[in-house]
Amino acid sequence: MSSLSVWVQLYYKGKYEPKGRPVEIEPIPKNVASLSELVKDKLKKELDHAGLTEIFVFSPESKPPFSEQISIRGDKMVKELIDEYGNKNPPLSIGYDHPLIVVAPDPKQQQPANEIAFLVGGTVIDAKQSKGARGNVFKFLENHYGHYSLTDGISGGLHRKQSDFQSILPLLRGGLCISE
Repeated sequence: MSSLSVWVQLYYKGKYEPKGRPVEIEPIPKNVASLSELVKDKLKKELDHAGLTEIFVFSPESKPPFSEQISIRGDKMVKELIDEYGNKNPPLSIGYDHPLIVVAPDPKQQQPANEIAFLVGGTVIDAKQSKGARGNVFKFLENHYGHYSLTDGISGGLHRKQSDFQSILPLLRGGLCISE
């Protein structure tokens, strides 16, 4: 079975519905890694957020949820892949109706690259009788999704943008650690 092009369908990781319609890649690239590069280039708007190592190719028979362990290796020759599916019983043509599946990270689940985030947390240990230290930390963390644990004392976390971080800096007192 000979073909001049190959069709692909984009899915975002964790989503069960395809993103848009299948896309034709012409001419057929040498291998699956080259196919990923061409798909990234052709679907620039949809895949601008994803690196090449985050894009995986699956057989047309694959169904969500997609597992990277069963993706097609980058060194697999695309023409051999097309021939393999054409020689199946019944034959399966990699075309518009049965495209290769391309899976990339969901852009909505990624933090913008130019935004710095801070994780702020605090722990007061062996201060169960000290209502001042424990109370101050607890109030701070409680307002920012903190939690109290009998074994660990008070702990919690806060995810903020850099601009928000400046406004809470005066609230930070001893016992809180800041990491970027």
